[in-house]
Amino acid sequence: MKTRQGDSLFLKVDVNGETVRVFGRPEELAERVEASGYDIPASEIEAGMELHLPCLVKLGQGNSGYKIIEEFLPEAAARLRPYPPVPSQRDKDAL
Repeated sequence: MKTRQGDSLFLKVDVNGETVRVFGRPEELAERVEASGYDIPASEIEAGMELHLPCLVKLGQGNSGYKIIEEFLPEAAARLRPYPPVPSQRDKDAL
């Protein structure tokens, strides 16, 4: 995707049927994926790549009113956190 800073990669995350984008350099996106419990090196993250990795996310509200993902968690984290429930993520597409 073209941005003011040049080309940018992002994860397109399906959160309960709503799409939330997470922008970043390959290293940053690899860290997010790793926090979800998956090991995908930054060197393998590229535009057009498609991933379907179930995990949990913690949502927040950005300054401009958009939903943002504050934290990625492994799917197993749901059993460790009795409250509040973390919204489930079903698909993650890297573009």
